[in-house]
Amino acid sequence: MELRKRHIRHIHPERLHDVEVDQHLYIKVTLPSLPCVYELCAKTFASHPSLSTHKRRKHEA
Repeated sequence: MELRKRHIRHIHPERLHDVEVDQHLYIKVTLPSLPCVYELCAKTFASHPSLSTHKRRKHEA
């Protein structure tokens, strides 16, 4: 939230005390779980095809 206030202060100083700007509430979005784990490098992936692509591109060179 502090970054947003700093942005408004520097880029939009005329809107610093604008009620419309202050009305926005931001909800932190949680990341989805990444069930596919590659034990060799401990990277996680959302799907098995993504894991397979990683193995092929990074570890089978």
